[in-house]
Amino acid sequence: MDRNELGFKAIQAQLAKKIKEKEDLVRKQKRLEKQSNIVRLGNNSSVEDERVNSLSDQILRDQSELTKLRTRKGNLDGSKYDTSLEVSNDRRVIQMETERAANRREFVNQGKTYGANSPVMVKLHAEGERLSSDSATLRLEVFNGLKETINLQVKSKQREIEDSQTRLNGLTSASADTRLQLDTEIREVETAIISNQHYIEDLTNKRGSYGLAINMQDDSRSGVEVIEQANKPASSFAPSFKKYSGAGMILGFVLSVAFVFLKELTDRKIHGLDTLQQVTGIPNLAMIPQIKDTMLKKASVDIKTNTFKQVLKHLEGLQISPALSNEINQIQSIAKQAIESPPDSKDAQKAGDLRSKDLSKIAALAVRLIKTGAKPPVLPKLERISLETSYAESIGHNLEEAARKQNQEKHPLANFRRFIPRRRVKIETEDEVAYGEQKLDMTKTLRKVVGCFTHIKPASPFSEAYRHLRTNIQLSDTQDKKVFLVTSSVPGEGKTISSINLAIAFSQLEKNVLLIDGDLRRSKLHKVFNLTNEVGMVNNLVGQVPLEDCIKRTFLPYLDLLSAGTMPPNPAELLASNKMSDLVLSLREHYDFIVFDSSPVLAVTDACIIGHLADATLFVSKANKTDRDEASRAMNLLRANNIKPIGTLFNNIGGGRKYGYGKNYGYSGYGGYGYGYGYGYGYNAEKS
Repeated sequence: MDRNELGFKAIQAQLAKKIKEKEDLVRKQKRLEKQSNIVRLGNNSSVEDERVNSLSDQILRDQSELTKLRTRKGNLDGSKYDTSLEVSNDRRVIQMETERAANRREFVNQGKTYGANSPVMVKLHAEGERLSSDSATLRLEVFNGLKETINLQVKSKQREIEDSQTRLNGLTSASADTRLQLDTEIREVETAIISNQHYIEDLTNKRGSYGLAINMQDDSRSGVEVIEQANKPASSFAPSFKKYSGAGMILGFVLSVAFVFLKELTDRKIHGLDTLQQVTGIPNLAMIPQIKDTMLKKASVDIKTNTFKQVLKHLEGLQISPALSNEINQIQSIAKQAIESPPDSKDAQKAGDLRSKDLSKIAALAVRLIKTGAKPPVLPKLERISLETSYAESIGHNLEEAARKQNQEKHPLANFRRFIPRRRVKIETEDEVAYGEQKLDMTKTLRKVVGCFTHIKPASPFSEAYRHLRTNIQLSDTQDKKVFLVTSSVPGEGKTISSINLAIAFSQLEKNVLLIDGDLRRSKLHKVFNLTNEVGMVNNLVGQVPLEDCIKRTFLPYLDLLSAGTMPPNPAELLASNKMSDLVLSLREHYDFIVFDSSPVLAVTDACIIGHLADATLFVSKANKTDRDEASRAMNLLRANNIKPIGTLFNNIGGGRKYGYGKNYGYSGYGGYGYGYGYGYGYNAEKS
């Protein structure tokens, strides 16, 4: 007898033993169940079980409610009366906060009419202080009341649980213990039966394996011969890597082509000059390229160096009186030292600070000489030095690093930047570059550099494009026209920067040029030239300030600025008044060219009003940003108002976004009646 037959017999014996054990367990189970039924019927246990179950459920519910009450109590103990959510949801607190909100609205509304020290404002302020004090007192009272109520509820619920537990323990009896013991034994027998059944199944499988082995031995004895042993394959037969990889590549290619086709089909942006001319129906006068990062960074350094040279040039050959010679010599000494011994360029931060300090010293000395009574021909030179050095001093340094820090602050994963490979950083929006109120002062630097880039880098392609625009305007049918309006369909298309650089291009012809900020809701031009906005066009139109006091000289020769001034409550009505027409007529007599920067056409009606005062209108569009439908609607709106632009200015040519032009030019952030593209009314004058 071989090993397989011995194993088969041993398994057969174990299997018979386990089957007998299973039968004994089944008989024991039936006996225990019978005893359990007798005990239950004899003690009327069904009623008692219901009472026990009811009390158990009640205890569980009470414990759940007690947990919730303790959680509320912990939240109240961990909070303060002025920040607690439950206190804020109280009906009396809500009513008090409603009264406070009404008082604040009344205070703001009355503040537009009365001064801060007027009786009405003083009374409203006192009422607001009283309401604030009453609100704090009420919140504290509600807070303490809630804590006391919850403490009482916790104690009451604890007593209820103790009483229920006592009644539950009283229902326990000897019969219940007997039933519990029988139920425990029944569960143990059921577990043993299940375990025994699994063991029987395992033995049955093993018996089958031994039986198969014995049968195979019988077959070999009967003359069956193995010709060749089966070999394990070297690789899998399925799935086929080559087949599935090829199918995946083909599918990916098809999906990529479909995605590109769908994107082109749904893309409504203007990407090329042909599309722009087809949408607007007017010729293109100039295409403005992007400004590269390196050129922008170099421009911020060159403007300071050139300013030092201009200072020496202004003072060259002047006859200086002895009373002014000391300060003049200091100015010349500072400028010469800055040119001959520039700071170490390895530390850009330190170098920029040193140059800014030198420029600040020169500006302070020039202002001191002007105030002490300097006279021509020295006075005009000192005024020019003061303007140029103040502008250059406001230009920052290390633009690329500042831009990177600014983008990191805005990025939702800014804390994980160290795990992301570094890329060339770009400022994304025009609002950030030219007009936005950001945490970093570098946005002001970017705004000023891009706005005056035609002056700072006159040999760049960017500046040459604006001179090309100037030439096309002069060679068109507008030779006898001098008032120009620069506008666009929606915010963010570069009209403000375009109006500034166009005005600079005209001033380079040594013609008197006036740049007017026609955007009365969000005036920005004064920031570019580092000037104040305390008085401007609005103050003149309402009769507060004479015109000559509103016009400001810029640091550029032949270019003056008329800023917007105080923000009015009715910009459109003010622009459409007869005083505005008279103002433009008066300015025509004193300037060779006048350039208006206005609000977008689709945002508000200001651009259409100014368009009737201008001799020619220039429509600005931005590559990869301007929407075809928006540009078409803007042109239709201009034509409906009998305004036909002489041509378009297509900026941001070159692909992706660079400094100077961006998206999402926002007019949000102003209270009042907002509509259209977020361009709303507001009455709080902007701080210059």
